Amino acid sequence: MTTQIQTEPDLLLIADLYRLVSKALSYPDPESIKAISDIALMLSDSEMVTNELASMLKTVHEESNEDAVRNEYSRIFLSGGLPISESFCTGRFDCISDVSGFYKAFGFTPKSGDVPDSIMYELEFLSLLLVKIMIAPDKESKEISTNAFSNFYKQHLSDFMVKFTEKLMSYNPSSYFIAVMNVLKETVSLQTQIKQEP
Repeated sequence: MTTQIQTEPDLLLIADLYRLVSKALSYPDPESIKAISDIALMLSDSEMVTNELASMLKTVHEESNEDAVRNEYSRIFLSGGLPISESFCTGRFDCISDVSGFYKAFGFTPKSGDVPDSIMYELEFLSLLLVKIMIAPDKESKEISTNAFSNFYKQHLSDFMVKFTEKLMSYNPSSYFIAVMNVLKETVSLQTQIKQEP
């Protein structure tokens, strides 16, 4: 069975949400904080989001204070040493080559020197695959991207996200990071409420 999104707007919404969380977990420079705040506000006004998700997105928007987010990011990820990579978070040190293989097959290239199996890049890749499904020129291309999305999620992110969230919550994060992780949880919930097609 292949996982399919019911409608294209659902697909785009989920892609946008994954991209938002990816940006929100990256190092907070002024440009990215502004983009996070703007995207969160825009998505919170969408007719396609539930009231609960809209509330989470508004919290991300309201708590997107550059200094506060940077200080919290430094406390948790830099000083605190929270692992951002799948290999270190899950103990699967063989995953980097597999993740890189997925990226290469779809023309996705992390920045030189960055860890390819970071939570940020894996979420960004899911977002990219969803867009590729939506704009696929034919049924075969759509099926290839859909299968890649399903396999990548199952083989890498399903376990990684749970462990990463547990570790992050152990740092007693600010309301900004709590809201970001709640958006991620809700995104996964939206993703699993989709139609299954043979």
